Amino acid sequence: MPGAMDTHSFRRRLAEAMSEAEIQQGIVRYLRATGWVVLEIKGNAKRGGTVFQTKGIPDLYAARKGRSLWLEVKRPGQRPRPEQEALHERLRQEGCEVHVIDGIEALEKLL
Repeated sequence: MPGAMDTHSFRRRLAEAMSEAEIQQGIVRYLRATGWVVLEIKGNAKRGGTVFQTKGIPDLYAARKGRSLWLEVKRPGQRPRPEQEALHERLRQEGCEVHVIDGIEALEKLL
């Protein structure tokens, strides 16, 4: 069928059209629907006030059945900033599982 797109290509193009916040929302919904406890790390205060946050901290922390994950969410093709990479490496040195993901498909692969 001319112009037909396989599922992988469709999902990739869909993710490329989404904002990082939209991708993160989908990941959070997926994790919670599959039994994970998810903590979202926010860097700003919508109701006013100051929020202090460690530079480079991943976007999400998820835990389920003794496994815990730090997840940095990026749009397809984007990489973490240097301060993010530095903290991710430090967390890995301490035995933490840290991943940079760009959508549900990448999440499914690591779960």
